[in-house]
Amino acid sequence: MKFETIKTIILTLLVAGSIYLTWSVWTYKPSYHELNQDVTNTPISAAKKIPDLIKPNKIVLHQNHTHLGTVEVTEIDRVINEMQEWHFFDIGTQKTLTDNELRYFIQENNHMEIDFPSRVPFEVYKGILQINKKQTSNIYFDKIVIDFEKGAQKEKNIYFIDTENRKMASSSVSNNEIQAFLNRTKQKQKSVYSPYEFVELGNNHYTFLPKSTTSISQYEYTIKDKDELESFKKILFNDPNSIQKSESKDKIEYFSSTSLMKIDLKNNMLSFVNPAENLSYKSDPRTLLNQSINFVNEHGGWTGEYRFFNLDNNSHQVIFRLFMDGYPVFNSNDMAEIQQIWGENDEIYEYRRPYVALETQWNYSKKTLPSGKQVLKDLLANPHIQKNSIQDLEIGYTMQMDPDTSEAFSFEPKWYCLYEGTWSPALEIGRGQNGME
Repeated sequence: MKFETIKTIILTLLVAGSIYLTWSVWTYKPSYHELNQDVTNTPISAAKKIPDLIKPNKIVLHQNHTHLGTVEVTEIDRVINEMQEWHFFDIGTQKTLTDNELRYFIQENNHMEIDFPSRVPFEVYKGILQINKKQTSNIYFDKIVIDFEKGAQKEKNIYFIDTENRKMASSSVSNNEIQAFLNRTKQKQKSVYSPYEFVELGNNHYTFLPKSTTSISQYEYTIKDKDELESFKKILFNDPNSIQKSESKDKIEYFSSTSLMKIDLKNNMLSFVNPAENLSYKSDPRTLLNQSINFVNEHGGWTGEYRFFNLDNNSHQVIFRLFMDGYPVFNSNDMAEIQQIWGENDEIYEYRRPYVALETQWNYSKKTLPSGKQVLKDLLANPHIQKNSIQDLEIGYTMQMDPDTSEAFSFEPKWYCLYEGTWSPALEIGRGQNGME
């Protein structure tokens, strides 16, 4: 065979191969695995900011030797929104007071007391206030006190008080700003504030509560569909495709080699645990609170009017609680809470929360509750209750599933008592002992 003939054959084969490869690229269809249609989009709700979540639960005005209080959401929002516009001067060094000094200072005449449900790290909260001081890492507060006392000074003092440790730090703002704020507050007094009274609890605890009976709304709500249930699998597991699933009538479990997510279908609760995370470490409350807020923001998990309610630095736990009409909501199965426990490596160790949200209000009525002092009197009439174990009294809502359908919940207002570290309906504390019901 001649050399030219060989060249022609090779060239023909190369051209044919090139044509085949080009055709293969143009007509190639990749073999995708079918997507799991059970997994829906991540639940989406608007991200919340610090003022939305770290809110006062009560405001008390101490004026003319009387006390006026409110839990009205619009008034609390107004007060905090106005404070955000003030120009705070530097915060001074904290000082420590005795129990009596602190008590009498807070309820001094012409003071406004702004109460928070739990101690707040100032480093987290100062972002909403115009404060110049950079280092406030050691300051915590659960009360803010505004001094309205008349005088010649150009500034009025604002106090940040940590009642648990009896510490107080102070700043000041322009007298003109305070006076304008006071004038607007006076316009609200008759319509928003009602008479409150001092109530002595146990072991140096005290509070201010409604002086007379209180008429409060009670509701029933339907809940949203559970279509978003499996989306939490994508949120909480690093590799959702590697997990296994176990299912029964009342429970679904997802598990991997390191983590477990349980879905309680009966109580509409989700719990996730990652036991590989270390809990034997010293945490920073500022970090815990910030990462807890960011964590829920990242997956749009605020499915209701949740507020920061408690932080336990020893257990690295942060709790956000559902609120309704300015009152905290409680449920025996923790359906009114978003609980987080954080491990050492800034990874979630445990996450508990409801996976449903309220949808439509379909029933409404009114209920009258007795005064705070009457509730305390009834509590102390029970011989099984120790006064020194009573830490707080508040009105709250009991959230219960409708016995006729799992698709609706009732919200009944009741007096709640913080007794030995646990919130319970006041009328239920001390019952069931020695034959009592």
